[in-house]
Amino acid sequence: MQDEVNGKIVALSIKGSKLTAEMLQKAVKALLAKGKQHISQSPHGKQTLKQLMKQGADVSNIEITDGNIQSL
Repeated sequence: MQDEVNGKIVALSIKGSKLTAEMLQKAVKALLAKGKQHISQSPHGKQTLKQLMKQGADVSNIEITDGNIQSL
């Protein structure tokens, strides 16, 4: 089995006349705070159908018959 590697790229745009270490530090802190908010908003574990639909997850029905019950 091969392990999947997921790469994430983050773009940070800063407007200013002179880039200082303090300005860069504030921008990175703001970016990390926004990322933590995004992570904390998504529920984990058991979820209702409504919660899944709010996240934009694909929802579909699977018909279970005697012939295809073994594939589950």
